[in-house]
Amino acid sequence: MRNFILGALLLSTSAFANNTLVIGDSHTVGPFGRELDRLIRDSGEQVATYSSCGSIVKWWITGQATPCGYFFKTLEGKVSEGTKGPTPLIKNILVKNNPDKIIIAMGANYANMPSDDFMKKDLNITRKIFPSATPHLSC
Repeated sequence: MRNFILGALLLSTSAFANNTLVIGDSHTVGPFGRELDRLIRDSGEQVATYSSCGSIVKWWITGQATPCGYFFKTLEGKVSEGTKGPTPLIKNILVKNNPDKIIIAMGANYANMPSDDFMKKDLNITRKIFPSATPHLSC
């Protein structure tokens, strides 16, 4: 189980949702995240993308700083990027963007965690965050 893991989770209210939130780790900071953001925008949907290199789910709760880069692009298309900075708090992102869809693209950073149980516990945080923060979403 501790092999390389990369996952994406999509939560949505309907097939016709038009406000998407993307959060992710270093893959999303780089070309994958930028292309995903572009493709969603080109489809006519609004999208906000927030990525923090090195992040795991817990960082989005605590605001732990990334030592290796971040990329944010708002619904309006404003870009913010850099090499160091705090991981944005997911509760603030959810309130600001009120998404119909959420794409979570992370997983590779669990490869160096102390145990599979640590990884499972951290990933299970998403089950607690999203239903309470956005009750209209379903998995």
